[in-house]
Amino acid sequence: MSHSRRLSFLLALTAVLALSPASRAAEGLYLTWNDCALAAKAAQDVTFACGLGSVRFLYCAFGVASPVDSVLGVEVVVDVQHSAATLPDWWRFDPAGCRAGLLTAEFDFTGQSACADFLFGQATGNLLGYYPTLPRGAANQAHIVAAGAVLPSAGYRQLGPDSIYSRAPRAVTSS
Repeated sequence: MSHSRRLSFLLALTAVLALSPASRAAEGLYLTWNDCALAAKAAQDVTFACGLGSVRFLYCAFGVASPVDSVLGVEVVVDVQHSAATLPDWWRFDPAGCRAGLLTAEFDFTGQSACADFLFGQATGNLLGYYPTLPRGAANQAHIVAAGAVLPSAGYRQLGPDSIYSRAPRAVTSS
């Protein structure tokens, strides 16, 4: 393909993409403790001591504005920032923190959440990382990344605007 044809093709493709309606994957974002945002026991604000021996569940959920098809998985990023100069001990999962190595992520919500599980309990996933001082380098910040998916052979999933979907690092563990 000649340079001018390639440029014409790219311009045409850009024009088509620019005219396509954007998919809004963040119609609603929900971050709650104990259960998904739809549940009566869901709480937006709780206080925890650094003591060991308990498990706390953080649920991340989302809704979409319009249908989304061909979904196999999700990557979840949670940025934590505290109003104090440093993160409270409870959020310290780094080697120097009181919860070093105790953060986990789960992607099977079968019977656990009031929100929809679009991966139908078939997802596998894991915590990809906990990064203190990210995203902007301050001591009162942390960056948590998790991902979960199903194999393509399990079938693509569809998301509708009439549901709230629970996904994410579900378990913040301190046992």
